[in-house]
Amino acid sequence: MITHQTLKALASIASPFLRWSPKKFTFFHLVCIGSVVFFFSAHRGVAATYTVNNATDFNNLPRLNAGDVVQMNSGTYGALNKTLESSISDDTTAKNNPVLVYAVTPGGVVVNAPSKITLSGRGIILAGLDFNANSGIVTGSSYMVATASASRYMTLSQN
Repeated sequence: MITHQTLKALASIASPFLRWSPKKFTFFHLVCIGSVVFFFSAHRGVAATYTVNNATDFNNLPRLNAGDVVQMNSGTYGALNKTLESSISDDTTAKNNPVLVYAVTPGGVVVNAPSKITLSGRGIILAGLDFNANSGIVTGSSYMVATASASRYMTLSQN
């Protein structure tokens, strides 16, 4: 257990300000720790989790960041027309902390209308969608799912 005396002892070892009161020492530590946490969270970003229940939710997803997760709940989705864009800018992050877009129940997301999904950027995993017989390629397009030019570390999976 850290006591008041322990904090004072640590302060005398770690700081030239030997005459600080415990109250100032504690406030100083809170400011320092808060600054460090803010610095790392501002530069590293915090991964988000998005829950998708239908085609409208999917088609309105924002640009995705490293570690973001998009959970697609089971259902019939209709037309998915979206460029899933990743903000990941380096290969290491793309490999180690990709964006994950997946059906919560593999095969439970049924796409039953012509669709066009483009994966753009680096590090996106798209998994578990079921394109049934009514799905297909959007008129005027040449693909249902594709990667944009210069995209890297993209994965399509059944589950």
